[in-house]
Amino acid sequence: QGCTGLNMVEFDDHSGMIRIDSYAFAQCKALQKAVIPQSVAQISSDAFAVGRTAWLDEDDDIQIETPLRNPSKLKIYGRPNSAASEYAQEHGVPFVIQKIQAKSVSIAEGKSITIYVGQQVPLTAVLVPQNAETTLKWKSSSSSVSVSKTGVLTPKHKGTATVTVKTDNDKSAKITVKVVDAKSVSID
Repeated sequence: QGCTGLNMVEFDDHSGMIRIDSYAFAQCKALQKAVIPQSVAQISSDAFAVGRTAWLDEDDDIQIETPLRNPSKLKIYGRPNSAASEYAQEHGVPFVIQKIQAKSVSIAEGKSITIYVGQQVPLTAVLVPQNAETTLKWKSSSSSVSVSKTGVLTPKHKGTATVTVKTDNDKSAKITVKVVDAKSVSID
């Protein structure tokens, strides 16, 4: 409350916060971005109030400015159908849907794999959290193996490559892929 230089506040999804009380960010006139986690179930209608919200008049009577207003450049970031989205809608504050970011990514097949020329092998990216909203980008460091947009390896010739998967927020994992020639072929 009263921090006129505060321009952004971001709460961690795991903070356990369930409520933002009255006047928590009152008089924070420079506030432009408030990231509110899904765990918050209640936001007081005057949590972000600015202006002369209450004062004593000449007769020492308490006067309250109504309607209360929010900082002019405030945008609230959060999940759809949350207390954050409801607050924004009720108070005319722009709302931005906050994507669930990946905290990490790994490759289920491990750190290295050996494959044969002519064999296609799908790789599986494992996201934490599992419901992270991201686009995965796969890349191979060598012409010995190509990797599709969905993580399927196609060996081209004998050699070694490092295949990398990367998320939108720059979390990445790598696997070393060794491509060898098949010693024999059989029909099952």
